[in-house]
Amino acid sequence: MTSQAGIDKFSSFVMELHERSLTHHPVALFQWSLEELARVVDADCSWGGWADLHRVGVDLCASLSYNLPDDFDVFWSEIKHDVLLARDVMETGTIAARYDRY
Repeated sequence: MTSQAGIDKFSSFVMELHERSLTHHPVALFQWSLEELARVVDADCSWGGWADLHRVGVDLCASLSYNLPDDFDVFWSEIKHDVLLARDVMETGTIAARYDRY
């Protein structure tokens, strides 16, 4: 797949996500988007979540996974309070979080 083909597929995904957002329940839309985006970028699994960021902390609102190993929930339960992505956004002031697993 060339870069252009990847951009076309991703753009189509974004357009369909917008269309579905007008009529679908947010949880159903979130689940669909997680699975569909994994397909679009040719990933065998994915994780997605959203959080409300506050000056004093982070409230994790939702977390969904697609095709991850059975022990991922245990792993996530151990690290979910670290909120590394949220911390990066809060410390840098950017809207694009960066995560370095090391």
